[in-house]
Amino acid sequence: MARITRDKIKFETALERLEEIIRKLESGNIDLDDSLKLYEEGIGLVRFANDKLKAAQQKVELLTKDREGRVTGSEELPAGPESEPGLETEEDNDGDDAEAPAGR
Repeated sequence: MARITRDKIKFETALERLEEIIRKLESGNIDLDDSLKLYEEGIGLVRFANDKLKAAQQKVELLTKDREGRVTGSEELPAGPESEPGLETEEDNDGDDAEAPAGR
């Protein structure tokens, strides 16, 4: 694949090219000048991909903000079963209402 310009590139295309560059560099079958050119291109692709990911994250945050500007859907889930209604922990069960064995 030829060198890619940042103007009209897609994120996935950048990743594919980056993987190709990595394979070539890891092969060790290219001279120093070509290695440096590929390395430079790879760094540019990494920066491009990071920029795309940041932009996507910002867009998702913008789309998920409530009227007060807080990001919704990012609340942490409860840590354990004690916070779910209807589930008892050993601490909640004092032993007085122990369940009868199955089959009775």
